[in-house]
Parts: sequence; structure tokens; C-alpha cells
Amino acid sequence: MKNFSILCLMMFASTTVFADFPIYKGSTKDYGCEVAYNSTDNEYLVIWLVSNSSQMKRLLAKRVNENGQAGAEVTISEFALGLPSVAYHSQQNEYLVTFVSGIAPDLSIYGQRLSSTGAKIGSTSQFIPNANNPTILYNSIAGNYLVIGEEKTPDDLNPGHSYTHLYSRKIGADGQPLNPAQIFYNSYPTSFVNTDAIDYTIAYAPVISSETPQGRYLVNTSPSSSIMLDSD
Repeated sequence: MKNFSILCLMMFASTTVFADFPIYKGSTKDYGCEVAYNSTDNEYLVIWLVSNSSQMKRLLAKRVNENGQAGAEVTISEFALGLPSVAYHSQQNEYLVTFVSGIAPDLSIYGQRLSSTGAKIGSTSQFIPNANNPTILYNSIAGNYLVIGEEKTPDDLNPGHSYTHLYSRKIGADGQPLNPAQIFYNSYPTSFVNTDAIDYTIAYAPVISSETPQGRYLVNTSPSSSIMLDSD
């Protein structure tokens, strides 16, 4: 069986500090590696999905210090799918991990808080129903999070094509939703693509104005299409 490895490469000012190093080795069916930096403890949290005999994946995490030394594996969920995402909350020195779970086609986005040591805080919460491909971002001004989710629905009048819908939802520092999920983007029907492929990117900027008193988010859905979201 072919192996899958998570390799890390430390860099400083675009210069490699030392050679890449493995922190996990598994099968080629493992995937979904994401990383967040802990600015308080000066270390990283790496998350990824591990295949098993069922449709569900095991979502794991490891802390990695600035010298490239990895800690023990931590299991976040035994029932994960899709592509996970992780954000670090600098005010509380903890993480929020988002992932997909459910039985297809009834999939939803869930979240789990983790302490700075990787231990679970509380239970898993549902963030966005009937959606996948989450991205979680930390808002450093408001001290909360924004989660984005994606839903692809078939176009019944045009077989082989689907619509893409993007949803957003604010999540409090306690890992609980602050408002209902809101749809902010609808695509024209496009050829059906892999539902595990994210069709957007997003970034947060702590830039304030009368319209964005707690910062703003920029969502990019194509090379020629961008959407600005306020912190509400």
C-alpha cells in the first residue's frame, strides 16, 4: 500500500530554516491537511483526515513546535468528511475546528473547540446544515469567528449541472452560533464538479470603517468575482 505523509517545511523571510520533516505517515486515502499558528505558545496545530473502513474519516490533530517537534495525535472526531478548517483564537488561546459530518447527501458543517493543548472543550455543535467545504476565520476585533460553507444542488432542468450556494454564519468565542446562517452567493448552473473541491477563498482584514466597525472579509469565487462581507 502506498503511503501518505504530512511534511512540514519551516521558513523565515522566504528562506528555508531546515529541511522538511514528517509528522504523520498513512495511506494515500488520507487527506485534508490544514494548519493554524498559536501566537501565544509559539507553536502550530495541524489537522487532517484519516481513512477507515467506513465512509467516515477520523479527524486528527497534532501540535508542532517552532523547532519542528510534533506532539501526540489527538482525535477530534471519528465521523468527519470533506475538507476541515481550523482557526486560532488569540484572546482565549484556543482553536476552533470545522468539519463535515452526516450521511450523504444529508451533510452539515460542525465545529469543535480545542484547548491550546489540543483537548476538546465542550461538545460538537452544528454550524451550517446541508453544507460542506467549510472555512473558519477568527475576527481579532470582535473576538468571534466567521464560518463559510458551500452547498451544491443539481439543476433539475439541466442534467449534469449544479448551482453553488455560499453561506456565512457568525460563531461566538464559546463555539456557539450567534445568528442564523445567511446565503450570500448563488452561482449560475455549471458542470457538476467534485463536491470535495472548494470553489472559493476568503480572508479577514481588521480594517474598520463606519460600515465595517469590526473588520471585513473578502470572498473570491473566481478570478473575476469577489464579494466583500462586513463583520455582521
